Amino acid sequence: MSKKIRFLCSVLVSMLLACGLLIAMPQKAKAMDMSAFNAKLADLKKIFIEGQYWHYPGNSGYTLLQTVNYKNYCSGACSTTCADKCGGYYRSGARIAGQCHGYAYTLAEQIFGSAPGAAGWEQHYNIDNLAPGDIVRYTSTSGGEHTLFITAVNGNDITFTECNHWGPCEVHWDITTANDRDEVKRSKSMLRSRLLYIYHNTNGIIPPDPVPTPEPTQAPSSRTVNTTYSAYVPFSTYALSTGKVTVYNENGTAYSQSVRYIDGNSDLCVIQEVYTD
Repeated sequence: MSKKIRFLCSVLVSMLLACGLLIAMPQKAKAMDMSAFNAKLADLKKIFIEGQYWHYPGNSGYTLLQTVNYKNYCSGACSTTCADKCGGYYRSGARIAGQCHGYAYTLAEQIFGSAPGAAGWEQHYNIDNLAPGDIVRYTSTSGGEHTLFITAVNGNDITFTECNHWGPCEVHWDITTANDRDEVKRSKSMLRSRLLYIYHNTNGIIPPDPVPTPEPTQAPSSRTVNTTYSAYVPFSTYALSTGKVTVYNENGTAYSQSVRYIDGNSDLCVIQEVYTD
């Protein structure tokens, strides 16, 4: 580049700066990695103690960033009229969310610097895009609504923390699909049928690639495929029963309904093969 051209470029840049015409291109915020996320979780576990209770006795010097080691016997539902009411998430002095929902919002703000309703949060309904740091609202098997804060995702299995599920305002960490005490263990497939919505922080953990759907398995040699339905499979259907429908393995052995069953009220089944027996 000649000296003359360099001089002209320099003059042009100076003029643009003087007129305020240079616009800085926005930089996309870097997603949080799992090591940073887990470090924040470790700190929060020291604040919200496993098995303790997230009460907010406003007149006793407690704050919303701690738990206490006694139960709130005033109300099993942690009524906001209680002297020792369940904790909540506040924004500009207003109570935005309480109990399980407020707990998830509070964790989100401590990790990401904000909670749903603020910039950087999106709502979606795709359980296959579930990621650590997500807030999941779903209909529980008891019929009420409940909220989970997701801390890990591994295929169909999830790990989460929750409040006000097993006891009034009681906090629990590291619940997995395997160790869940619920009769219907919470997993991605369970949440799919009961999902209300998911909140995801757009600068949070990047959702994993969806797990590919496995190819249909072939019928065991001990069974005969009913070719009458060959032109129609696979097809989707609901069970005739509205209760728990027993599930069998490929050898015809029934699973215990405490382990696996079809919920006739909500589970949409995909039929891959129809057998003559």
